[in-house]
Amino acid sequence: MTLKELQIGKSAVVDTVGGTGALRQHFLDMGLVPGAQVTLIKLAPMGDPMELRIHGYELTLRLDDAAQIGINPLREEYPFQLIGHHTKTRTHSSYGNVPWMSSVAPQQCWINEGDAATLGINQDDTVIVSTERGRSQMTAKVTNRIMPGVVSVPQGAWYDPETRDGATIGDPSVLDLGGCISVLTSSRPTPISKGNGVHSNLCKIEKA
Repeated sequence: MTLKELQIGKSAVVDTVGGTGALRQHFLDMGLVPGAQVTLIKLAPMGDPMELRIHGYELTLRLDDAAQIGINPLREEYPFQLIGHHTKTRTHSSYGNVPWMSSVAPQQCWINEGDAATLGINQDDTVIVSTERGRSQMTAKVTNRIMPGVVSVPQGAWYDPETRDGATIGDPSVLDLGGCISVLTSSRPTPISKGNGVHSNLCKIEKA
C-alpha cells in the first residue's frame, strides 16, 4: 500500500521510501523516513496535492510523489499513541531496582478514563501494552490527566523478560514483565534531533 492510497483522517507508518538520487533524499529530508507516523488531513479541491501531518507539522505532497512512499496502516491494529515520561522516583533507570521507590510510584501505564471504560480497564488492573516491536506488562493508572487516544509509560523501568532462555531473550514475542518502554519503541533515531523516538509509537492496550 502506498501513501497515495491513504484515506482522509487515517494514519499509517512509513514503511519504504522510493525514488532515486536527489528525489529520494528530498523525501527523507522532509521526514518521510521508515517508521514515521503520517496522517492524511485533506486533499486539495482538485484532489492533488495532499496535506499530511508528520512529526507534528503539516506537509504538502503531490500524489505522484506519494505513490513512491510505501506505508503500513497500523492504526487499526494499534489505535493508541504511546508516549514516555519521566517518573518521580527514578533518574532514567537509576534507582529502578529500589523496592521502596517502587512502592511510592509503581510502574503504571497512564490511560484516559474514557478509553479505560471502553476497554473495561479499572485502576490497578494488570494490562499488556503492545506495539509491532514488543509487549510489556504493568498495571493501569486510570486518570483524566492524559488525553483520550494516548497512553504513557514512564521511561527507565528495567527489562524483566518472562523467560531468560538465551535463544529467545530480547525477541518481540517474549513478554516483558517490568513495564520497560524500550521493548515497545524503535532503536532508529529521529530524523531531526537524532534522539530516541519514544513519543512516536502506535500501540494497543488490553487486560492481561
